[in-house]
Amino acid sequence: MIALKNEARELGEEQRPEPAIDRLDEIQVPLLAVIGDLDDPDLVAASEFLANNVTGAELATIPGTAHLPNMEQPEVFNQHLQEFLNGMFRQGSS
Repeated sequence: MIALKNEARELGEEQRPEPAIDRLDEIQVPLLAVIGDLDDPDLVAASEFLANNVTGAELATIPGTAHLPNMEQPEVFNQHLQEFLNGMFRQGSS
């Protein structure tokens, strides 16, 4: 409620950052994009875009799942996550 009242009073101008899509090259941390192959096509495309445009990013597509692959196929999701984390530790020890 406080936020709505403040907005109504126009207590300052909101500064919008430049679109994140234009700043993907700034991401300097490991990124694993996980998507179900039955998810919304726009979300699949967004995950693929991230994986292709963030340096070192990886994409895990889990067949037969939709929007919640970690809940629909937790074993497969955990396997992808474990492999990703193991790869991070291997790189860190090199």
